[in-house]
Amino acid sequence: MFRILLALLVALTAQAGNVPPSLQKALTEAGVEESAVAWCACELQPSHPVAFAVAVTSDEDSGRHIVVAADGRSWELAPFSGAADLACYSVEEARQLHETIQQSETVEGSIAPRGSSTVICGFTEDTNAVCWQYSPDEDGFVRVGAWQT
Repeated sequence: MFRILLALLVALTAQAGNVPPSLQKALTEAGVEESAVAWCACELQPSHPVAFAVAVTSDEDSGRHIVVAADGRSWELAPFSGAADLACYSVEEARQLHETIQQSETVEGSIAPRGSSTVICGFTEDTNAVCWQYSPDEDGFVRVGAWQT
């Protein structure tokens, strides 16, 4: 139920199916061999080129959420089981999602974005989602929220 609410809250930014050439090139540069099953463009920092949050899998039952940049850098976010479910949000959209979670009687959790980079959220299990955001200080991604349905 919450996944439907999530989809209605903001325009769906994750894509499935046809992988654009820029994403395929980034995956190749990063040495990723699994298939991209869902993806969305994300901004690490205003001065950096666009990167992609990607759910990759080599089988139908599990995979991993990663981020790849055009220069070949990649970051591992988390493994997932079940169907891939991944979305990218602006900070404002993430705050709206947080408010929706707070008002829900059936969903528990929170999202606390830091800075201005894209917030990436993905389900790691059927009822558990985690959100990450790029941290320039760590040159990596930090957890900024989670929820359970």
